[in-house]
Amino acid sequence: METKCQLIDALKDKPSTSRLPPINWKLCIICQEDNNQPLNCPVESKRKDAGIGYKTIADDLLAFSKTAECSVSLNLDRMDEGSGIETTLLNHSAAWHKTCRDQYNSTKLKRLQKRKDLERSEEPIPKHTRSSTESKHKLELCIFCDQLEPVGDLREAQTFGLDTRVRSAASLLGDTQLLAKLSTGDMIAIEAKYHLKCLASLYRRADKKKLQEYPSHENSVAHSIVFAELLSYIEEVHLDQSVVPVFKLANLANLYNCRIKQFGIEEQTIHSSRLKDRLIAHIPGLEAHKKGRDILLAFDSDIGQALYDATESRNITDAICIARAATIVRKQVFAYNAPFTGTFAPHCQQTSVPPALLSLVRMLLEGPSIKDQTATLLNQAALSIAQLIKFNSIKHKRQDLSSPNVRHSKNQETPLPIYIGMMVHAQTRKKGIVDKLFELGISISYDRVLHLSAGLANAVCEHFMEAKVVCPPQMHGGVFTTSALDNITILHQQLHQGHSMAHESPSSSILIRMRMLWLLVLFL
Repeated sequence: METKCQLIDALKDKPSTSRLPPINWKLCIICQEDNNQPLNCPVESKRKDAGIGYKTIADDLLAFSKTAECSVSLNLDRMDEGSGIETTLLNHSAAWHKTCRDQYNSTKLKRLQKRKDLERSEEPIPKHTRSSTESKHKLELCIFCDQLEPVGDLREAQTFGLDTRVRSAASLLGDTQLLAKLSTGDMIAIEAKYHLKCLASLYRRADKKKLQEYPSHENSVAHSIVFAELLSYIEEVHLDQSVVPVFKLANLANLYNCRIKQFGIEEQTIHSSRLKDRLIAHIPGLEAHKKGRDILLAFDSDIGQALYDATESRNITDAICIARAATIVRKQVFAYNAPFTGTFAPHCQQTSVPPALLSLVRMLLEGPSIKDQTATLLNQAALSIAQLIKFNSIKHKRQDLSSPNVRHSKNQETPLPIYIGMMVHAQTRKKGIVDKLFELGISISYDRVLHLSAGLANAVCEHFMEAKVVCPPQMHGGVFTTSALDNITILHQQLHQGHSMAHESPSSSILIRMRMLWLLVLFL
């Protein structure tokens, strides 16, 4: 049987979809496979607009079909029963796998459309050659002066020797504008035009620059002598073991120029970079280090010692700053006195320490930044530490080291150690605890506590004698008072004798405590 050959056109003869089986609406409408993956059905959604997902997938599938990117098995004609794809999917409660849906989502559609647009907009880029390069010098302008006139004097570059000599002259003069013009190609390729006068002016300036950098024989001898003297100076300083030499390049260049002027050479000055290169080439072990805008020259064997000296110098500087800060604060500590008057007034803690000491402690605890110091609330820890520093500060250390305790001045007492000592004594009545806190520098001594207690008791008794009545010391004169209460301790033995003693010592075995009500009625 004779076999016939037929040419198949891939664009016209597409695979027929009429043989595809109808859609099984119980499976995924995209892959039509049962692979144990969960199916997503918009009808089962709890949203108020349940079923809106069918409209979204219908629009995406139609957009993909227009770009010819749909799978062959995904025939949209099978999803349309005459009322549209969205209605058909809604009537059959269609479902799909999430992975299958992601193949036709809006994100991939946008990427596909963007790729199609780029493919349509791409055009073949013509190949650029040196002869086809567009140049602004084709406008018949001089490459040196960028002037057109006079037109008759313009010449065109025709030799590579001219290009080489012009480039070397531009590099020697540092003419960046001319070098930028020549960066696109040689002068022949860019069809450069030039005035003969401009070219001659470039050569003259280059020759003058060469004469300045490479002096004549007489001047070269003078430069050699000055350079040799500079080398001897550096070596002599290096041989001195008492110092670690670090030379500043600018100072060496000034020294060189001053010496060369003594030979009668006024116009020629040494370039600092070339001087650095010559020094490094002639002195073994000499290295250059950059510090900001300055160049420092040092020997590699001395770098370690220089770093060590710099570190030691920095430590000494820090120690001097600390000592100065301590001196300033101590002057204010001993000049600022706020002795205890028997009561703790409001804000007595702040007024008991100098502001400089409090600021220093706050900077140590919170940092010296202005943002940290602008807090409205005062740190109680800083206030407590400042009070303890003032309380334990002494002008001179005691020569007798047999007693470890510090003798505190009454003028240096602050509210915090007084409050701690009296509070601990009132709560515990333990002399050992108060003395232990005193040794730690936190509280006043036990003897000082008793002295303050006796002083307060005497002050209250004087108040009674002045008022000629026993009443609470908190009472104020000139105020209408209806009644007052006080706890009076009375000796039983003296009670029978017809008189009593108020607030006697509780050590007596016959002491009894009675609560008596003192009613003071004052009439206006």
